[in-house]
Amino acid sequence: MASGDESVRQTLRRLPRWAEWVRFARGGCAPARLGQHLAAVANSARLAGEPAGYVVFGVEDQSLAFLGTKFDPHRGKGRILRRLAAGLRPPTRFECEVVRHADRRAVVFRVASAGDRPVTFDNTAFVRVGGSTTTLDRFPHRARTIWTSAHDPSGEVREGATLSDLDPASIREARHRFAARHPAHAEAMAGWDDAAFLRRVFLTRHGAITVAALLLLGRRGCTVLPWPYRECGIDLTVCDSGGRPLRRVHIGPPLLSVGDRLARSIRDDARFVDGLVGRYNEWVLREALLNAITHQDYSWGGRITVTRYSDRVSFSNRGRLSPEALARVLSGHAPLSYRNPCLAGAMVELGLIAAVGGGLARMFESHRKLGFALPEFDLSHENEVRLDIPENDLTTPDDSDPSGRTDASRSQSDPAETEDRLPIGNGVLRDHTRRETPEFMQSADTYSYAVGEQTPFEGWSDP
Repeated sequence: MASGDESVRQTLRRLPRWAEWVRFARGGCAPARLGQHLAAVANSARLAGEPAGYVVFGVEDQSLAFLGTKFDPHRGKGRILRRLAAGLRPPTRFECEVVRHADRRAVVFRVASAGDRPVTFDNTAFVRVGGSTTTLDRFPHRARTIWTSAHDPSGEVREGATLSDLDPASIREARHRFAARHPAHAEAMAGWDDAAFLRRVFLTRHGAITVAALLLLGRRGCTVLPWPYRECGIDLTVCDSGGRPLRRVHIGPPLLSVGDRLARSIRDDARFVDGLVGRYNEWVLREALLNAITHQDYSWGGRITVTRYSDRVSFSNRGRLSPEALARVLSGHAPLSYRNPCLAGAMVELGLIAAVGGGLARMFESHRKLGFALPEFDLSHENEVRLDIPENDLTTPDDSDPSGRTDASRSQSDPAETEDRLPIGNGVLRDHTRRETPEFMQSADTYSYAVGEQTPFEGWSDP
């Protein structure tokens, strides 16, 4: 939530007098009951198409009089907040702020709207019906709506946003990228105004600006992005050989050219990392970042972290990714779904990502052909996906191995090096930690995926 009492007061003033995704109460309540209320308003916000739900203590329910409360969610060294975080599933972002008026105080909880499934607390889903919090299983039609309706937070329309909130230079660059992606439409595009162009690349709906448009093309410091999207961006950290941070840079919207900016930053920062020169395929760095942007769970604030170590670049984004879904993409198949369809569709139209979802597989294939160390995915952290791109030694295969074989061909011919690998379609799954029982669904492990040589990726070439 934006800092400062005044900003919180403005949030309170904008809340409707009565809505199922808002709960007002005079006093506090037990942590378990508060968790139920948070789950309820999160699910009700999802049903109402709101980005967040609210629980407010210290405001009278009927009159909305500011009565104040002595409830302190921070007492006990944050025990209440930890209890809430542990009980909400899937992991759901919430924030707590205290606002003061005269000698009184109110406590405002804001929780992100439910996503592709209902939010539960202690394994039970709740919802607000009228003025009451009740279990969601009593209203199966509401539960069915949450489970089955398409949820695209990036496609939400931002009321009050106009073309003036978009960066003109980014729009020009988007036009250039569109012309390169669709040369047959380049001449016609010259006659489109900005509104027509944005409609063509799916960044507006019925003429209204979407969250995806503000993420890709929004002016720096854009204030019309709703919570939690206004915190989105890329945090780039450069570390020395001991892993100690040398400097940090935050890159915010517009994110259209953030992949190029990241590649330049890493290339420029290489000389500061103990004198080492980075050896990376810059296309792979851009692809890894764009993939994180596409699949980021923006209900957690949109922060994607990129850490430049002396021997690798590490990417981390919020969201869930199963080993099966990753194996499907790395086998050359399109993903079954995108977390942010509007954002993904616009990025396809602008040539930022592949239309068939082949960017990740192509990334691994390019490393394999070059004899580079293969990227590694880490899926062991709840609601987080990590990808490490190793720094590579620019030696020829003859220099790196007397037999002249690459890592991929060497691993297929040497049984000792393949005992911890499982073939999955066109790819290979390596289990680092349980060589004796390489189970495909061991969620606590770190997996490395390598594209095999059994079937070529037709139509793709090295970037």
